[in-house]
Amino acid sequence: MPKRASARRGTPDGPGGWVCYILACADGTVWVSDDRGAVTRIAPDGKQTLIGSMRAAPNGLAMDREGTIYIANIDDSKVYRLHKDGREEVILDSFEGKSLG
Repeated sequence: MPKRASARRGTPDGPGGWVCYILACADGTVWVSDDRGAVTRIAPDGKQTLIGSMRAAPNGLAMDREGTIYIANIDDSKVYRLHKDGREEVILDSFEGKSLG
């Protein structure tokens, strides 16, 4: 059973003040979005790693079969692809010529 993750606000080793979305993987890894504008990976042993740096409000997470995370960001009305190395790219910012926001 994975260890419990800490949720200390504003620290690099735990989710921020609020946790918005959680993805749980079969291997015990948990991914959370929080108010630091990024995603935290919590390994089965409890080790936490901050990934990405959108500096906004991630408000939805999804993961494809390859482990790539997709993030809906309500601050800038964009959808991002978050690569495992922390690179982010905007993959959707409008639909039929209109902003998502």
